[in-house]
Amino acid sequence: LLAQSRDGTCNREQLAGLIWPHSGEEQARASLRQELAVLRRVIDDADQSLFTAQKESIHLNRAALSIDTRYLEHAARSNDEEALRGVAELYQGDFLHGFSIRSVPFEDWLWLERQRLKELACSALEAVLLADLDRKETDKTLATAQAIIRIEPTHELAHRSIMSSLSTLGRRAEALAHYNKALEIMRREL
Repeated sequence: LLAQSRDGTCNREQLAGLIWPHSGEEQARASLRQELAVLRRVIDDADQSLFTAQKESIHLNRAALSIDTRYLEHAARSNDEEALRGVAELYQGDFLHGFSIRSVPFEDWLWLERQRLKELACSALEAVLLADLDRKETDKTLATAQAIIRIEPTHELAHRSIMSSLSTLGRRAEALAHYNKALEIMRREL
């Protein structure tokens, strides 16, 4: 939550409420204090503290960490085509895949964050795909479209681009096979 916040700072009440929604306010804040103490023991460097705790907020020292989603966001918002292409490697699947806390508010926040990052990655790669299509770079178009499909299996433009690229490359049977695969994906997902 701290790493994904805009400036690395979150209100204590907000954090406690998202993670321990069924506890009373005092119990949730006490649980937060305990967790921060554990994290400090496990993670803090002797020279540099990971957290700065104020009475009402907690701040994460981002300079002390490498945060993969920040790299993704930076690349996806770049105007550099190579950085945009790099989004395909930076996006490694759903954010915090397999991580769960028994908290509806946290799960709601997590779902929204997953969607935001997925859409950010798809938008960046779609911009690259459109440039590849415009320049008629068939091999690059194919690779970019395949990268988009790995992130968003129902992306129609990417499916069409794969089929068109395969056909242009003389791989008609593969284009038809991809059509059938795309049709099955769309039926299943939509």
